[in-house]
Amino acid sequence: MTYINTQGQLYEGDCQPGDREATDAEVSGQSTAKAWVAYQAQAQILLDACDRVALRCWKAGVAFPEDWQAYDKSCRAIVRAAAGDPTAALPQQPKDYPANT
Repeated sequence: MTYINTQGQLYEGDCQPGDREATDAEVSGQSTAKAWVAYQAQAQILLDACDRVALRCWKAGVAFPEDWQAYDKSCRAIVRAAAGDPTAALPQQPKDYPANT
């Protein structure tokens, strides 16, 4: 059984005084929220790698390519969003690294 305490946190186990059984919607919402956080963590890893590419470009005096800029923008949008679809495909990294970096 899943319960919700007076602070709104879900837990499994024995019901404590003042707590109540969680609804299916509350349990589902909690699962979706956890999935979104995991999805954002994956997007952050991609963004960190993209930032390294941007730094390589900067160090080499090479313009940061438009396809990498669009990729960066897509990854940042996911990381900054309060909620979203955690089942959506993550942005695809551009095929080629910038030349001369």
